Amino acid sequence: MRVRVIAGEIDGSQGPIKLVTPTTLAYVDLEPASTVPLMVDKIQELWLHVMEGALVGVNGYSLGPGSLAILTAGDWISITAAPERTVDVALLGSMPVEGPLLFSGPFVMDTPERLAQAKRDFASGNMGTLGGVPF
Repeated sequence: MRVRVIAGEIDGSQGPIKLVTPTTLAYVDLEPASTVPLMVDKIQELWLHVMEGALVGVNGYSLGPGSLAILTAGDWISITAAPERTVDVALLGSMPVEGPLLFSGPFVMDTPERLAQAKRDFASGNMGTLGGVPF
């Protein structure tokens, strides 16, 4: 079992990336049929994204690759790998959104003004670039 904390704090381990708002990003690798309990921020909304393998959920329900599970509130979570193979999971979280969300293309913002600013920033190149991304 390996837990790599990228941002936020999990089980007392702090990730190296510091963000303006409390955010959690971690990768969990589990051996087949193993379980890991993790202490998490009980205020954040957390979810799991299964990248490879499968998790065993509530009542034996299986979550396979590409599945997304929204977790209930609490300060502990328990992740269990299915018995067939190892599992790689991304654990993500952030503070709950308190207002409406506006969507336009790839942008998600909370006011029309911020949405328009994001579009202007993108068009002007102020958002930077990612190597290997074709846009």
